[in-house]
This record gives sequence, structure tokens and C-alpha cells, in this order.
Amino acid sequence: MAIDRQRDSRRHLQERSGQAGSLHPGLRQSSARRLGAADATGPLPPPTDERIKKTVYAIADELTVDGLVRRYRVDQTDDGLRGVEGTFAICSFWLVSALSEIGERQRARHLCEKMLSFASPLGLYAEEIDARSGRHLGNFPQAFTHLALINAVVHVIEAEQEDAIPSSPRLPGITGA
Repeated sequence: MAIDRQRDSRRHLQERSGQAGSLHPGLRQSSARRLGAADATGPLPPPTDERIKKTVYAIADELTVDGLVRRYRVDQTDDGLRGVEGTFAICSFWLVSALSEIGERQRARHLCEKMLSFASPLGLYAEEIDARSGRHLGNFPQAFTHLALINAVVHVIEAEQEDAIPSSPRLPGITGA
């Protein structure tokens, strides 16, 4: 019920603002909002929906630095903060999950392995990572990042298991005729 209300509310806002048919602002006629990693959150259509794929590709194309994901383009957003911002580890792990969901399994695995290479000696992650040096920035350790890490790895593993399942599986102890 609450999800239906939220979906209806989102649809109404999109239609009113001329943004129906796409999830991310890069595909919208209006330039009032800029693309952000949060555009891939919330109740979403199934991963086979072209709008989802376009959103994931837009995030991968427009918000990455050396493959790692920024929250948003700091050059296009006045967030009141000064200085250079690193890429956000949680957003990069979200992208791993999203790529897995839309069938980009090799890209998902590659990004996941890259992110795993940035772990501290204790296997922990900071809030941000400098994409060029791998240096951890911001809050350390960052619990939300570790939840996204677990989710991303599960997505990659499940995708690989799906690929390994034969089209007509045989159950143990049952022989075909």
C-alpha cells in the first residue's frame, strides 16, 4: 500500500515536470536536476526495464572517476562544501549490484574486484576513496559501505551461479527417462 502511494506520487511528479519515461535527469528534457547516485535508489521497475538500464549506464558513464562512482558531479552542484571530494565507496558498490542486476556481469565483477583491492589491511573501507591513489578519505570505517560491499559481492556470486546453472537441471537421485 505505502509502496503503491510512493510509486503513484513519483509518477505524478514525473508527469508534472515532463520527466516521465526516464529515471535519471540525464535523459530528462528538464535540466533542473542533475544526475546523482541516489537516482538508482527507491522503488524501481524491474532491471529489464530500459529506463533502469539507461540510468545505470548514465551513472557509470557520467559519475565515475577511474571506474569509481562520485555521489554527484561537484562541478555541477553547489553543495556548499569546499575542496575536492573523493569517490564514494558505497556508490561504487551500489553500481556493482546494479550492473549485476541488468546483466552486465563482467563489468560488475571487474568493478567489484577493483573495489576489493582498495580494502584496508583489516579489510575495512572509508566513506570515500581517492580513485587515483586508492587513499581512504572521510569517515573510517564506514558501516554503510560495508553493507553495500556485502550486497555487491552477493550480487556477483548469484549472477555467476545463475550463469553456471544448466538450462534443465537434474535433481540428485532422479534420473531422466
